Amino acid sequence: MIKYSRIINTLFLFFIIFLLVISFNEYFGRFLNKYYPDYYAYECSFKLFGEEYRECQSRKTLYKYIWVENGLVENLQLILLFTTIVILCFTLKNFTLTNYKIFKYFLILKLFGISFIFFEESSWMQHFFSYQTPETIKNFNHQKEFNLHNISRIFNEIPRSIVLIWCSFSSISFFILKKKINLELSLILLPSKKLIIISILLIFLSLPNLLVDKLNLIDWHALHLNYAGDGSGRQMIFSPLIKEGYNFNQLFIILLSSNYFRFSELQELIFYYYFFFHVVYFANQIKTYK
Repeated sequence: MIKYSRIINTLFLFFIIFLLVISFNEYFGRFLNKYYPDYYAYECSFKLFGEEYRECQSRKTLYKYIWVENGLVENLQLILLFTTIVILCFTLKNFTLTNYKIFKYFLILKLFGISFIFFEESSWMQHFFSYQTPETIKNFNHQKEFNLHNISRIFNEIPRSIVLIWCSFSSISFFILKKKINLELSLILLPSKKLIIISILLIFLSLPNLLVDKLNLIDWHALHLNYAGDGSGRQMIFSPLIKEGYNFNQLFIILLSSNYFRFSELQELIFYYYFFFHVVYFANQIKTYK
C-alpha cells in the first residue's frame, strides 16, 4: 500500500478536482450557458423547455449518484472507514507492543473511534439492512435514521470540529513540538510526512468555507445581476431592459467557500482518507517495535 501511496494520492486529488468541476458545471452551467452562450456550453440549456428539459436532466444520472444519500461519495467514505478498521484489527493482533503500550492504547482508541464513526455513518448498518427506525428515535432524528449525529448538533458539530482539528493540524503541529515530545508522540502525530499533503488539502478547502460562513459573506439574492425586489421577495427578471449575468464578487465567494455542493460530505471523505493513510503509515512505522 505504501509503495503505491503516491499514485493513490494523485488519483485522490484528481477525484477531488473531478467532484469540484462536475459540481460547478451542474450548479452554474445552465445560467453560464444562458448569459455567455458563446463561451460556455451546457447540455441542458435554456433552449430546452418543459418535457425536453426534464428528460435531459433525467439522463444525468452520474451527478445525482455522486452526492445523493448512500451515493458514490458516502459509499467511498464507508469503504475507507471499514478498510481502516480492518488494518487496525490486523495491527493490534500481530504487534504485541509490550514495551510501547502508548502505541497499543492509541490503536485501541483509534479503533473505537473509527468503528463508532463507521456505524454512525451507516446508521448502525441501517443503510445495508434497511430496518425500521424505532419510533422513539425517529421522533428526534432529523433524517428519521437510527443514529446520533442527526439528533443534535452536540453529536455532530463537536465531533466534526475535533476531527477537523486533528486531520488539519496534528501533522503540522509535529514541526512545532518535535523538540519537546518523545519518539512515541512524534510517530502518533506524524507517522509520515506524506500526510501533510492531505492536511494542506483539507485546510485549503475548509478554511474559506469556515470564514465565509462565520462572516456571513454570501448573499444568494445578489448572485445574479438581474434580481429585482427587496429581501426574501427578490426574484430573477429576464428582460432586455435589465442586465443579465452573474455578480462575479458573489460567484467568487461561493466558489472559494465550496458552497455549491454538499461540502460536508467532501470534507468527511478527506477526513476518512486521512484516517486511512495515518493508520497505514503508523502501522508500517511500528512494525519494528516490540
